[in-house]
Amino acid sequence: YDDFCVAQIAQAVGKTDDYEMLMRRSRNYKNLYDPSVGFMRPKKADGSWDEESWASKDERPPGFTEGSPWTYLFCVMQDVPGMIALMGGDARFNAKLDENFSGGHYRHGNEPGHHYTYLYDYSGQPWKTQERVREAMLANYRNAPDGLSGNDDCGQMSAWYIFSALGLYPVTPGSTLYAIGSPFFERATIMLKGGPYKKGPFTVIARNQSRANKYIQSATLNGKPLNEPFIRHADIANGSTLVFVMGAQANKKWGQRRTALRN
Repeated sequence: YDDFCVAQIAQAVGKTDDYEMLMRRSRNYKNLYDPSVGFMRPKKADGSWDEESWASKDERPPGFTEGSPWTYLFCVMQDVPGMIALMGGDARFNAKLDENFSGGHYRHGNEPGHHYTYLYDYSGQPWKTQERVREAMLANYRNAPDGLSGNDDCGQMSAWYIFSALGLYPVTPGSTLYAIGSPFFERATIMLKGGPYKKGPFTVIARNQSRANKYIQSATLNGKPLNEPFIRHADIANGSTLVFVMGAQANKKWGQRRTALRN
């Protein structure tokens, strides 16, 4: 992921060779995925699998830092479509992601997995993102001195909540893409002033929003229908209005377009 981020800087300053080299390196995660077990695995210096580490029964086995194989299975923020393809496509990916949540493997207080709730946007089931985001918001945050379920490392616990309450999240910092979740406010406005942000505020409106009405029924961006679960940073910077109509039942037809992932 770090290689991906530096690659974006290289591209911005015209260092094409560096950009291409770093992007190739950013895809090295594929060398650590073992389809026979369905997880990322540690390797030895000679390129063979570290069978001793993998056989460990520890919750956090050798080869993984502050997490388990589940923690890092979906931790490919820089290439989510590539990760989905590597794991066998949408259906298999969704089944594994379902197992991650239903099996109790998701730890919201451990920040490496914060983007996991938004990954269904990339695999054709955005209503599950809406559901999981709301669940995480209600289960892990409360208005009290100890109201966070984990340490607020670098402000990440708080940042996740603020983004999610607005209804969007930067799954891949370093890119311009935001994944859409489930807005928690009826109306929220970000006042943008100065620099590149001179065209007006960015406003999110969630009609019929309530705890029960967590599913997006339809959406518009600046009055035009939005049927994919993504927006771009330029949509925010240019002072847009994003309107959601919410409901209590999942609309599985909304958000099926994924054209933003091809650009």
